[in-house]
Amino acid sequence: MPPRFSSRSVTRRTRRHPVRTPLPWNSIRAVSIDHLGNNYGIPPDGLSDAGDTRINLKHSRYYAMNAATCLRETPRARTAVISGDFADLARIYQPDVNLCLIRREPEPAIGRFVGQLLNQGAQIESSQALSFEHFDFSSLLPEYRELEGHDSWWRDIARLTAAFCDLFETGSVGLRLRTLNQAMCPRFHVDFVPCRLVCTYGGRGTEWLADDEVDRSKLGLAGSKGLPDEDSGLILGSVRAMPAYAVALMKGATWEGRDYPGAVHRSPRPSLEQPRRLLLTLDLLQ
Repeated sequence: MPPRFSSRSVTRRTRRHPVRTPLPWNSIRAVSIDHLGNNYGIPPDGLSDAGDTRINLKHSRYYAMNAATCLRETPRARTAVISGDFADLARIYQPDVNLCLIRREPEPAIGRFVGQLLNQGAQIESSQALSFEHFDFSSLLPEYRELEGHDSWWRDIARLTAAFCDLFETGSVGLRLRTLNQAMCPRFHVDFVPCRLVCTYGGRGTEWLADDEVDRSKLGLAGSKGLPDEDSGLILGSVRAMPAYAVALMKGATWEGRDYPGAVHRSPRPSLEQPRRLLLTLDLLQ
């Protein structure tokens, strides 16, 4: 079961829930090298390759304002946004969107670092609640600091964390890193969180189902009557997989503080070609 993080206050805007009310446009700021340096203390030279991964949310005003004027009722149909534009992460605020998946190519240095790390076979398990403003991202996995690409890797995590904090207007998150050689959550499910960011650094990515291709009444042991997902009638279409290094935002069951039909997903089974993976998750503190 995912770790539970705690905090006295989830965000500056509301204590009960970070996404109870959609944020206005002026609270969703563009994340740039200058922004990270000025507001979060990350030196600009530490983000010199941020061109492709910087977040330009100039088109997000429409999405945020549109969500703010929509009715609170959960739409009957939910959809997934699949894009190569990081600005589309802001579409998670649209009531009819429960998953945003941003495809991206890794920097060569990050790919080399992750490959060496996974080949060493060591077990990594790290969970911590952190304040973005005060956290030293270069301290992540210090035992692998000598591997080529470690600097590029932790800077990438810093960028993703900055984006997550900006989108939900918070300065604190729960960060988890772990290597996996088996399916952590082998059955399809919905996370009991408001929203979660996931990124698989190397290896097989998280599997998910489109909203119109899942029978939600078959979720859980009671609904499936103990049958495997492939035999219970839960899967009505094709099982999809997130590419390695893609960034996904998945709404959970407590989005807006109520029983929300979040993104249905599961951990992938390892293969002979990809026996291990490095998984990053970011959670809002509760």
